[in-house]
Amino acid sequence: LGCGPRDTLLVGLAKRFHRLPIGAVSIGLLSTATLTGWLLGSGISSAGEASVAPLEQAAAAALEGNWAAASENRTSAQAHWEKVRPFAAALCRHEPVEQIDLLFAQLEAFEADRDTPEYAATAVGIAQTLETLPVPHRFHWWNLL
Repeated sequence: LGCGPRDTLLVGLAKRFHRLPIGAVSIGLLSTATLTGWLLGSGISSAGEASVAPLEQAAAAALEGNWAAASENRTSAQAHWEKVRPFAAALCRHEPVEQIDLLFAQLEAFEADRDTPEYAATAVGIAQTLETLPVPHRFHWWNLL
């Protein structure tokens, strides 16, 4: 079948930097790919973290009947999610990203209706979804095999 894109890049780089042995070029290429994957994985991990605490606080405030604090925390969490959403959509599966958007829309509706149990459950559900968003993309040693 011939060489694939990685092999073509490896051979091309080795020819370009003819003083370097192909083994060094291979190690450099694999190291760059590993570092890039690790950085992207850590970026995904931190994407939703800033939204989790305000959502949990919003749920607690709603259960206490403090709708002003609940609304403020929801707005803060939703604003942060809107900033990181394009990054998460580009690097994660689309189902959880779309689910988070749907849950935020439901959260606004429950807030307008002052539906305390549903609001609290939905806010906690969004927080849990945000926490599990990076799980399939975590960096593990077996990803190097």
